[in-house]
Amino acid sequence: ASRDEARKNGVGIMLDKSVRRALMHWNPVSDRLITCRLRTRGRNVTCIQCYAPTEVSEMEDKITFYSQLQKTLNKIPRGDIVIIMGDM
Repeated sequence: ASRDEARKNGVGIMLDKSVRRALMHWNPVSDRLITCRLRTRGRNVTCIQCYAPTEVSEMEDKITFYSQLQKTLNKIPRGDIVIIMGDM
């Protein structure tokens, strides 16, 4: 989106200071998806924060969102605990 374009969507992840130390990396996939990967004692955890298009959204927007979500899920390392959260 250009600077002059209105932005309608947005996602973010807030972490407590104690959790931030476990942050391995984060990835802003789109204005509707962001991920973060956390190191834990047992297994790493990947969190995906979502803001899905509403029912009245254009079909193209829905297809794009769910395609990006699937691609994001496919990139998560095997063995990670996956948490999908947000406005679905």
